[in-house]
Amino acid sequence: MIGALVADEVRKIVMPLADDTTPAGDIHYDLTHPRRFDINNKAQKFDFAPCNCLMVGAGALGTYAGLALTVSKSIRKLTIVDPDIVEETNLNRQILFYDDAVGKPKAPELAAKLAMLSTDVDIDSIVSHVTMEHVRGVDMILSCVDNFEARAYLNHLVGQFDIPLISGGSSAFGGDLAVYCPGKTSCLDCYYGVNELAQNELNTRASCADVPEASIVTTNQLIGTLMVGETRQVFHKPLVGVIEYDTFHADRLGIRSMRSPCQCHLKL
Repeated sequence: MIGALVADEVRKIVMPLADDTTPAGDIHYDLTHPRRFDINNKAQKFDFAPCNCLMVGAGALGTYAGLALTVSKSIRKLTIVDPDIVEETNLNRQILFYDDAVGKPKAPELAAKLAMLSTDVDIDSIVSHVTMEHVRGVDMILSCVDNFEARAYLNHLVGQFDIPLISGGSSAFGGDLAVYCPGKTSCLDCYYGVNELAQNELNTRASCADVPEASIVTTNQLIGTLMVGETRQVFHKPLVGVIEYDTFHADRLGIRSMRSPCQCHLKL
């Protein structure tokens, strides 16, 4: 996470853009603080048991989230679900895919690379869109998808099965993440309105591979590692609100939409 922030600040020196700003002050990150970017002077010990995690999406965001998950010691099993194949245009930002992976399914390619980093995690892959069957028996879900239809579907599934969801998204110069723990936080529809966004999404929208986005590596690295950080708190004191990163904003990072838990899961 810190490496991504530093890299983005270096980019502003080496390749400045018109909207770049100077940071308003020091950037603090403390996973034990409810607002995450303030300092908590009370030391907290993380008490957690390694769990079974489902990661949906093996693209740019999934690459960095998968890397961090594999070495985090917070999971014992990781299942990666993604229907797509590696394209040549992915190689510049999905750093675990090499030339020989082009044309092959992303999920098993990413799983094979991650398995080389740790023998402590059982890593599996499924070449498919996520379904109800995939979420049975998992302890948490990481959403690394690039469309609102998938986010809305995952939001529905976790509400139905009472499974924590950590959802991230990124753009060229920013990103965000939210945690949905049914009964403990608001859902993605309350935070973002994902159901309406999914309905309005164009059926033939361009994929990530078709939309060139500058600095996508740093924003995906940042959001992906922040998502994995939240796996340490999701069963104890889950994030309330949406973490946002904006490379052009003087504050860079912050939390918005802090609200009371919703009861949407009770309506399913």
